[in-house]
Amino acid sequence: DPPGKENGECATTLSPAIDIHRDAPRLEVDLNYTLYAITYARNQDLDELQHNLRFDSRAVVVPEMLFLDANAAIAQEPRKSERPSSGSDLTAPTNLTSVYTYRISPSLQNHFGTFADSGLRYTFGQVFSSGLPDSTVQSLDGSLVSGSRFTRMLWALNASGAFTTGSRNVSDIFAAINAEYPID
Repeated sequence: DPPGKENGECATTLSPAIDIHRDAPRLEVDLNYTLYAITYARNQDLDELQHNLRFDSRAVVVPEMLFLDANAAIAQEPRKSERPSSGSDLTAPTNLTSVYTYRISPSLQNHFGTFADSGLRYTFGQVFSSGLPDSTVQSLDGSLVSGSRFTRMLWALNASGAFTTGSRNVSDIFAAINAEYPID
């Protein structure tokens, strides 16, 4: 509108939230969810709902052996980093999109007596958004580390592999052997 002919606007925001924390011997959960509702008196076409979520959990399926980690998130992110964005919730978010992510990761740990300790973890995660490319990540990590039987010669074997699909397909494989022997 030209100077002197501007129209005022009244905006109402409502942001109910829930925050849950549980820390039990076999289950840890952190959940934080907020709904941002914004409504405008004159320009209802600008009304919107924004979801923000952060969820983290760890379950002990079999004590000292099998674990399950999971997390999820919903956030508002810029579609294009070179376009302007506002720090105010009341500014029409023409450059924002909701991004949804989740990850689930079972892991197995084993003790081979005093000889070695091992760990194996598989991770599957995805990212979704209406304004950005979707992607999927899968990874496998393993380790074998010397146990208490090895008092002087310490060693470790580590390996990992990951595969990401989406706007670019990326593979990554890593392996390492470490040894340590102190000389007095």
